[in-house]
Amino acid sequence: MTAKKHKKPVWLEQRWEERKQKTVTRIKNAVQSLVKEGSSVTVRLICDRVREQTGHSLSPNTIKQNPAAYDLYSQHASHKPVVKLKNTALLQLLSECPEHERKALKARITRLKQVNKDELIVRLIMSAQEVKESKAIENKLRERLIELEIFVHKNRKD
Repeated sequence: MTAKKHKKPVWLEQRWEERKQKTVTRIKNAVQSLVKEGSSVTVRLICDRVREQTGHSLSPNTIKQNPAAYDLYSQHASHKPVVKLKNTALLQLLSECPEHERKALKARITRLKQVNKDELIVRLIMSAQEVKESKAIENKLRERLIELEIFVHKNRKD
């Protein structure tokens, strides 16, 4: 038996966003401290430094799941982190995307990666059905326009 996927409560979104921003601020301070010391910047050291500075523990997954926090880590990492997008189709999609839309596309990909696979399958099938229905409507409209053009053309001659 699988647990039902519940929608995120809207009333908590602001609180979650505030917590994400606090996390980013803590990570930024920890990274700046490590860079200032000349220490290497790793996820583990960032977590340790946040605990030293604030008394709050931070898991490596928190950094990896928060896009802004992960970007901070990536910019200062002692060794370049492995690219999160291993799928060549996703990499190609990003490379073909206009530069000004790339950040939004990355965020969308990150959100979609967190969605249950079954939910994605349902969305894909529903989208395909909507496209099919839209094409049918377009065809009917096109046929109706042709009928009207023929009607107008005939009435002009009379």
